[in-house]
Amino acid sequence: MRNQFAMELWTIQTEPAWRSLQERGYLRATRAHADRDLLPAYDWMAAQMKERIGPPRSSKSSVPLWAWQQYDGIERRRPDLRRAWHLPRGTHGVRVGFEIPDDQVLLSDFQSWHYVLNYSYLATSESDAEAFDARFPEFLCCSWSNPSDDPCVRSLVEESWQRIFDLDWYDPYVTAVKAEKSIQATFWQLDWDQVTSVDPFVAR
Repeated sequence: MRNQFAMELWTIQTEPAWRSLQERGYLRATRAHADRDLLPAYDWMAAQMKERIGPPRSSKSSVPLWAWQQYDGIERRRPDLRRAWHLPRGTHGVRVGFEIPDDQVLLSDFQSWHYVLNYSYLATSESDAEAFDARFPEFLCCSWSNPSDDPCVRSLVEESWQRIFDLDWYDPYVTAVKAEKSIQATFWQLDWDQVTSVDPFVAR
């Protein structure tokens, strides 16, 4: 019987990562595994995780592991291995299904997460986006590598990113209704005894 306090998730991993999980009995992510250009956004997410679900069990888990709670709406929760870009084309990978305690996972809206990745303001509506751009036109030239010099603007933008965790939030200009969202999950560690299924594939 499924633990009522466990969450069913799926993570896409390379074959070497899968072997590491089998050999060690656990899988963690480190900064060496992450795309250098994405590390500032990953660090922001890691800080959110520490605040919302607590720190990792190991100091070596400095960046999150990623999984899907809802890949393409509520009717297609598992990642579709026929689709492209799960991994670089031709890479041998695995889709790992697992169950993990709810309190070890932070869920967020995958589409809205791109505002964090792109160092952009996550508006509440089209009019809010237009008002922000009119008030801070210089922010359009900012990025993670070239952040705003204005602490008030930085605070406003980073506060807007908190909306990615509100899965019930809907605005047609910004995000879908919850049943149609792609919902990602971040967590610190995957243990071997949490695995429920594995499906090998070659990335398209």
